Amino acid sequence: MDGEAKTTQLKRLNQRLRARVARRAEELSRRTNLMEFFREILEPLPVGLLGVDDEGTIALANRWAQDVLCNGMSAVLGMPWDAVLPEAVIAEVLESGKTAREGQIRGCHLAGRQWDIAWGRVPGGEDGRGFLLIFHPAENGAGE
Repeated sequence: MDGEAKTTQLKRLNQRLRARVARRAEELSRRTNLMEFFREILEPLPVGLLGVDDEGTIALANRWAQDVLCNGMSAVLGMPWDAVLPEAVIAEVLESGKTAREGQIRGCHLAGRQWDIAWGRVPGGEDGRGFLLIFHPAENGAGE
């Protein structure tokens, strides 16, 4: 292959690479916009949402969860869930999560109040990708 053929081939490869990078950048932008949209929806909900990955790292916490459960910590993302949840809650979710995809813990004492916690496995992988926990005042009125 002579120099001109190599140059032509490299130009074609470069064009393909640029097109591929542009497609990836566009996809990343779409995903970023979608994540921002979901965050805008989840932030004002009047319940606490805490998403934990399969290694026990907090990956999602809406404003309510940060204010009530995490004592206003804004940097809760990336922290281990045992930094904000009692060991008994974590143990219950992990144990029940071995055989169930979702469950509830009623009357859990957190932040000086009683809460009901609904949880579910985040789909993905063989055993899921973690848990989503939803906190709301206990139905028996103890959380009021």
